[in-house]
Amino acid sequence: MEESKLGGSPLKRENTSGGTELFPHVYGPVPIDAVTGHAPFERDASGRVVWPAGFA
Repeated sequence: MEESKLGGSPLKRENTSGGTELFPHVYGPVPIDAVTGHAPFERDASGRVVWPAGFA
């Protein structure tokens, strides 16, 4: 994601899992120009999301 291209959508870095790592959350529309990559998600036999290589 290219933060400078988010326009007026607020970006907040938040910790939602109780650890120490902050994750970016965009509160509003994300213009297509701000998207720098994508990857398909799959689920394992138990229904959990399997992160693509290089994204975990």
